[in-house]
Amino acid sequence: MSKLIQLGRIPRSPEDRQLLISEQVAQEERIANMGLDRIRMMIVEYLITEKGYLKEDIETEKEFHVELNDDSFNVKADIVIKICGSGFLLAKCAMSSPESWERYSIALSRVACAEMVPFCLVTDGEFARLLNVRTGEIVCEGFKQLPSRTEAVRLLDELSRTPFSCAKPDKEKRILFAFSGIGCPTEEEKGSIENF
Repeated sequence: MSKLIQLGRIPRSPEDRQLLISEQVAQEERIANMGLDRIRMMIVEYLITEKGYLKEDIETEKEFHVELNDDSFNVKADIVIKICGSGFLLAKCAMSSPESWERYSIALSRVACAEMVPFCLVTDGEFARLLNVRTGEIVCEGFKQLPSRTEAVRLLDELSRTPFSCAKPDKEKRILFAFSGIGCPTEEEKGSIENF
């Protein structure tokens, strides 16, 4: 109730309470998104200035459409790095506890793109962990240890010699679906979730 009072009034009915809760959630999401925008911008700037990636290698807020059984939903990567047309890394930015998004990032890298992306990154702007998507193992921690563009080209070349495909794509898609329900869904996603 105290959060509702912070919005300037006490709810007078269940409907009024529902409206106040919706306003509070929307306000918290706006604040979180502003923070995520800053983290994304900081990471992109670091990748370009310190690690030698090109602006055209990087795409932000890339949305992917995933189909699972008779249903479909959208998921998003905060940052995608593609080098010469090949996916190298998907990054998930979080305001706190980026480690909790590791499994989501692995699943996203395995099944959302047309072909698997070999590395994923989880970060809150201070903490950074790079994961090998094939094995799920930690490759490195910290921004300084992230591969440069030159190293990324070499890694992509090495990985292209040992093709890999996801053994259980439906399992990975179910993980993405579960994580997609963590945030407040859009009206389109609400219908999708109710029909699942």
